[in-house]
Amino acid sequence: MLELLKSLTKNTAIYGLGNILQRGAAFLLVPLYTRFLTPADYGIVAVVNSIVQVLSIVYEMGQAGAVNRFYFEYADKRDELRNYLGTVFTFSLINTGLITALLLVFGKFISPLILKDIPFDPYIKLALWIPFFSIPLSILLGLYRAREQAVLYTFIQLSKFLVTTALIVFFVVFFRQGALGKIRGQMFGCLIFFILSLALALREAAPSFSVSKLKKSLLFGFPLVPHLLGAWILALADRFILQMFVPLSVVGLYNVGYQLGTIPSMVVLTISLAWVPLFYREAKKGGHAQRRLGKVSTLIALVIIFAGLLLIVFSKEIILLMTSKEFYAAAVVVPPVALGCILDGLYVVAVTPVFYMAKTKMLPLFTGIAASINIGLNFLLIPKLGMIGAAYATLIAFALRLVLVVIYAQRAYPIPYEFHKIGKVLVMLGGVYLANEFLTFDSGALSIAVKIALLLTFIGGLLIFRVVRVSELVKGWKLLHGKE
Repeated sequence: MLELLKSLTKNTAIYGLGNILQRGAAFLLVPLYTRFLTPADYGIVAVVNSIVQVLSIVYEMGQAGAVNRFYFEYADKRDELRNYLGTVFTFSLINTGLITALLLVFGKFISPLILKDIPFDPYIKLALWIPFFSIPLSILLGLYRAREQAVLYTFIQLSKFLVTTALIVFFVVFFRQGALGKIRGQMFGCLIFFILSLALALREAAPSFSVSKLKKSLLFGFPLVPHLLGAWILALADRFILQMFVPLSVVGLYNVGYQLGTIPSMVVLTISLAWVPLFYREAKKGGHAQRRLGKVSTLIALVIIFAGLLLIVFSKEIILLMTSKEFYAAAVVVPPVALGCILDGLYVVAVTPVFYMAKTKMLPLFTGIAASINIGLNFLLIPKLGMIGAAYATLIAFALRLVLVVIYAQRAYPIPYEFHKIGKVLVMLGGVYLANEFLTFDSGALSIAVKIALLLTFIGGLLIFRVVRVSELVKGWKLLHGKE
């Protein structure tokens, strides 16, 4: 158990440093962007980035996840591994090249049918290159994750973020190109790392192609495509539906609130990068692995919930601090988005056993059900509630997907989760959420005092209801400082 926690803590710290630097810098750039981008610009960027996300899913065909999984089968067979990686890279480049060419030719006819106020040329036409340039690096990062090369993974991710951010600032701030400048900066950043990733791929992969290995990889990865498309609908389709009912400026407000509301995802991503390969390695040992994994899962859930709770409680203050006056209305979106982000984080923990057992065929169904509910609720709630309706639609859909996956995962690979503890924490979380929504004060000092009191009440509840014991905290402190 201690060895498992040490490994998780070490890799999480490395991934976490990179993510904190990236998200922290992005967070600090919000005041800059809100000075040079209008709410309408944010609306354009939100919709275009949604298109980039869905194309990235289709282009990748689940191969980054497949490499992360099948690395463990070929790790002791260097030639087999190089042959497998060569197959995946070759297929991905040909596949994405063909799709990009078709979209560049026919996109100008399709775009006006789904986008109300965003022209294909230059916005969408330029954005089509972003997912094409991103795929080789995505596959490489899947390999580095499997090898638990956290330092290399973090260095590349951080380097790409810094280069891309510099380009975005160059086009947006110095050339005042607005939404187009932000998209252009992203595209050129991806182009630079596309070239770098091809050079790195030549070191890892052999110039060969295996139909049998491709078939095996696609059988694992292809079911992830509808699953990830469903996840895209859960997280990003609301921008498309919003732009049908409200001006782009409101879509921009929603996007700013959503962006800040997903800050806890930094914690989720950081943990999952270390957790998934560690889970695979630990599960292969057998014995009492499931019991150990269950206990660690509880600790991960607590970290995710507390990170989200901090944002929920101080959401209004963060919006006031980080944005200009024309974006203050986005504050109402942050709490429900942050709560949805917590549920999404718990889903990431719960779904890992399903990927380990390679029983991914049911995931598209679960995500599809949740996505369908999300779309229906968006069309129902947005006309009545506006952008806050979109946030609550996403929250409800995340909750449904979590329940479905927990039930299925327990059949695929039963883990004795400490449901009684997690249940208590979720109840306390709900109480603090409601109290924070209804307790409003004109005095800023009084408001801050009440919010701090809510957090202390939550922490006290963890000890009172024995979710966390003092002895466990002491042991964890010693572990972090290398005393055990």
